[in-house]
Amino acid sequence: MARVFGLLILISGFLCQVVIAQEFETKPRKYPVGMSNYKEGGNYIKVTYGRPKLRYERSLTFGYNVPYGKIWRTGADDATEITFSQRVKLFDQELEPGTYTLFTIPDQETWTVILNSEPGQWGLYKYDPAKDVLRQEVPLYKPPKVFQEFTIHMQKSEKGVDIVVLYERISIRLPVEFIEE
Repeated sequence: MARVFGLLILISGFLCQVVIAQEFETKPRKYPVGMSNYKEGGNYIKVTYGRPKLRYERSLTFGYNVPYGKIWRTGADDATEITFSQRVKLFDQELEPGTYTLFTIPDQETWTVILNSEPGQWGLYKYDPAKDVLRQEVPLYKPPKVFQEFTIHMQKSEKGVDIVVLYERISIRLPVEFIEE
């Protein structure tokens, strides 16, 4: 009886270690994580994203690695997330404070910007269009230089701040307007 009891304790201990180890398993990251934030008064915006990098200056991402007309996680590894501390307007649509996932649909002349209410997504595997809170088509801008590394930064504007996405030879802007409470 003591042997059976000892064996059960040994097996239980082993199983607990396996379960605990599974909880702390992380997804491998191929690319570094980037973060951009902006604070003005009580308004705070934070964007967290994976930063893919072009292999060489003439490599093509859009239309090849990222197909035109297909939804993209807008970065690498984890899907890009935008957090707003206060209510804001994005493309004249009001958004509540919280964290949103940013997806885009690249095309040759315009992109579709999508904000989804489900944070914590990796890639597109659990993307649910029913949780989209915003879809907006935006024009592409052609920056004067090639951006080797995917970059998102904030740029002050008349009504608030623009979230600027830069990669390869393209740029898009997401105009954020702060709503006074």
